[in-house]
Amino acid sequence: MGRPVDRLGIRPLAAEMSAKGTPVNFVALKKGTVVWPGLSDDSGSNHICTWRAAYTIEGIRDWLFQQKK
Repeated sequence: MGRPVDRLGIRPLAAEMSAKGTPVNFVALKKGTVVWPGLSDDSGSNHICTWRAAYTIEGIRDWLFQQKK
């Protein structure tokens, strides 16, 4: 599997924040960029599709998998 596409251009920002040790705890995704074609743009679809969008953003995915209980 190749590197995820950085459609929102946030990979460099996430890398910069990570290098500074800044915790990334919140990400806002632009309206209309999350829901897959063919699904209605409602709260349920946005909730479900947000996770797949977030997992394609390397900085978010890396941070998520670094978390420990």
